[in-house]
Amino acid sequence: MLSDSSDVLLYVTGFMRLISRNRVLRSVVVSLLCMICAPSVFAQYYMNVFCNDGARVLFDVAAIDSVGVENATDTSDGNYQLVIYAYYGNPSAYFNTNQIDSISYNWIDKDFTTASYRIETVSTNKFPYLSDDGWANVRFVTTPRNLLLNDDNLNKIRVSDLSGRPGEQFEIGDKEFQESDSTWQIRLKIKNSSETKASGTLSLVFDDIVVLSNAFTLESVSLKMKSVKITYTQNMTLDRNTNTYTICVPTTTDFSAQKFMFTYDGDSVTVNGRQMEDKKFNVIDASKPVVASVWKSGVHKDYTLKMTNSGLPVVRINTKGKKVADRINWVEGAIMRIENPDGTVDFQDTLSLRGRGNGTWTESDKKPYALKLNKKAKILGMKKHKRWILLANYKDRTLLRNEAAFWLSRQTELPYTVHGRYVELVWNGQHMGNYYLCEQAKIDKNRIDTNEPNLTDPAEGGYFLEIDAFLDYYSETEKKKEIGFWSSRFNLPYVFKEPDESDIDVNSDSYKYFKNLVDKFEAILLDENRVKNHEYEKYLDVDKAIDYALIQELTLNHDAYNTWPVDGPHSAYLYVDTLGKMCYGPVWDFDYHTFMPSCYTNGKDLAKEWVILNTSAKSSSGKYYYKYLLKDSKFKNRLIERWDMYKDTWKELPDYIDMMADSIRVSESYNWTIWGLNNPGGDQNQDKDLGFQGAINRMKQGFNARWEWIDVNIRKL
Repeated sequence: MLSDSSDVLLYVTGFMRLISRNRVLRSVVVSLLCMICAPSVFAQYYMNVFCNDGARVLFDVAAIDSVGVENATDTSDGNYQLVIYAYYGNPSAYFNTNQIDSISYNWIDKDFTTASYRIETVSTNKFPYLSDDGWANVRFVTTPRNLLLNDDNLNKIRVSDLSGRPGEQFEIGDKEFQESDSTWQIRLKIKNSSETKASGTLSLVFDDIVVLSNAFTLESVSLKMKSVKITYTQNMTLDRNTNTYTICVPTTTDFSAQKFMFTYDGDSVTVNGRQMEDKKFNVIDASKPVVASVWKSGVHKDYTLKMTNSGLPVVRINTKGKKVADRINWVEGAIMRIENPDGTVDFQDTLSLRGRGNGTWTESDKKPYALKLNKKAKILGMKKHKRWILLANYKDRTLLRNEAAFWLSRQTELPYTVHGRYVELVWNGQHMGNYYLCEQAKIDKNRIDTNEPNLTDPAEGGYFLEIDAFLDYYSETEKKKEIGFWSSRFNLPYVFKEPDESDIDVNSDSYKYFKNLVDKFEAILLDENRVKNHEYEKYLDVDKAIDYALIQELTLNHDAYNTWPVDGPHSAYLYVDTLGKMCYGPVWDFDYHTFMPSCYTNGKDLAKEWVILNTSAKSSSGKYYYKYLLKDSKFKNRLIERWDMYKDTWKELPDYIDMMADSIRVSESYNWTIWGLNNPGGDQNQDKDLGFQGAINRMKQGFNARWEWIDVNIRKL
C-alpha cells in the first residue's frame, strides 16, 4: 500500500465499541470512516487519538497523503479492533499498538487551536556528526515561535525513535535559541560509537498534547587530517545543498600544506584534478577552497573543502619543559610566537612568565599568567611595553565581562583604560582555549602617564597602588611579598605596585609619604565641615573618582566593595598624578559578580542597591570614601552631571557586546569544550547552566536593568 519507499506507515490501533454487532452496520461505519478521512474533502479537520497515559495526539488530515482501513476485528469482550493506516509524504512517527487507548472519530468543522502547534527540523532532515565522539547540531523551528520560550516546555523536549518509543540510541545535550535566525538548536549524538546512522523524531508533551516533528537522521562523516584530532562538532560542518565541507581548526593559521586522508565509496579521489593516494595522508594546499571529486565507473561527484580557524590570533608559548608553578617566581627562557589569523607573524621572542591573580589563580583550573618580554614591543597593535597579561576569564560564561567594562571606561575621560585582544592560546603544543591578551597597568607614557617613582624625592615621584582586601590573606597563605598598609582612619588596605616592593619597605621615604597623603585625605572626610568646604579636592581628582564609581555601579561589581576575606574593595586601583592628587583607575577585574539582573543576599536584591555610593549608615561600605564625599552637594551634583553626560553613550553597550560575542563565537565553543565551567565559588554570575547566547542575553538584561535603576535613583542620593 506504500506509494514510495520514503513514506512512513503511521500505524494506529484503537478500540471502538460499536452500537451493534451487526456485520452490515460495521461495514457502513468502516466505509463512512474511509470517506470522512479523504484529505481532499476534510483537509482542515483533525482526528483525536487518546493514549494510555492520557495524552492526546492530533493528526492534521491535511498532512496525510492517504488513509485506509485494513480491517475491523471482533474481540472477545465485545469491542472491535480497528487498524488504520495513514501515509505521510513527509514522514512522521510510528505508534505502537499498546500506546493507544481509544480513538475519537468526532470530526469538528471549526478551528482547533492546539492543531497549530508544530515542530519542524530545518535545512534538511539529515544532520551530519563526527564519528569520534562528535555531536550533531539539529536545528528546528516551532509554531508558534514562542512555544519553547517557556523553560518548562523547553525541558520537555524529547527524542523518540520512529516507533514512538523513547529514543534510547540518542544522547541529548544543550538546547538553546539561535537569535540570528530565530531557530532552536538541540545537540544530539548516537550513544553507540560504532553506529554511523540513526533516525528519530523530536516530541513535546504538554497540556495533554503530543507534538511531533518530522523524522530526521543523524549521519556520520569521516575525514582525517594529519596531526589534528577532530573531536568536536564544530570541527566539521556539511552543507548538503552545495556538498561543501567546512573544516575548522581553531589554532591553524597556515593552510598551505595540510595533510588529508580520504575515506570514500568509489574508485578514486582527486583534488583539483590530482589523484590522491589511497590510505595515505596527502599534502594539499587548502589556503583556498579545493574541490575533491569521488570517482566511480567514470562518473564523479564533487565536494568542496574549505578550511578556517576561529578568526582570532594564535599565541604559541613554549616553556621548554619548565613548569609555571606559582605567582612569585618567574620562569625564564620561554618562547612566545603570535600569529595573525592569516598566518602572518605579529611577534616572536623569548620572555619570562609566572602566575597571576588571587582567586583566579588558586581556585581555577584554567590559569591566568603574567608575561615579561625581554624588551619593549608592540603586541597585536597595542603600544610598546614589556609587561602583558593573559587573562583566562575562567569564571565568566560569556568571556566578555572584562572587555565590556573596559568599553564603558573608554567612553569616559579616564585617561587610561587597559587594551586587550582575544586570542587562542597554545601552551607547549596543547590548545588551552580562549584567552584575553592585554596590557598590564604600569606607570609608563603608553599606559599610566604620570611621574616615574622617585625614591630620593618622594613628593616628585609617581605612585601606583591597589586597594585590595586580600593584602594579608595571600601574603600569609602563599608567602607573597607585598608592601602595604591599612589606613589609620578607614582601615582600607593599600598595596604598593609602584614603587616596586623590591625597592621600598615600611621605613622608606616613599612609603611614608604616600601613607601620610592618605591620612590627610581621610582626616578631611571625617570632618563634615571640611568636606562641605571641598578641602578633599586638594588630594583627590574628583571627576576621575566619579567616573570610576559610576562604572562600578553600572556593572554591579561586587568586588568594588566586598566582605571577604574582610570588608573592603578588591582590585581597586589608583595612582598619584603629576599634581600630587590621587586618581582612581584604571578599572579592572569584572569577570564575576557583575552584570546580573538580580542578586539576592539576606533577602535583599543587591541589583537594586548602591555598591559604593551607598549613603546608608547600616551599609558595610560606609567605611569607604564615597559615603562621606556625598555629604558635599557639589560632589553630588557633579556625580549627576557626569551620569547625564555619559548615560546615552553607555546605553549602547549591548550592541558592543553583541559585536564582540560574534567575534569570539567560534573560539568560545572550543573553549567551552575544553574547560566547561566548574567554579568552586558557585554560580557567581548566575549563568553557568546557560548556553553562550543565553549567557550573553542575561548579561545584557542585567546591564539594561541596572542602567534603568541608576537613572531613576541617582537623583535620590
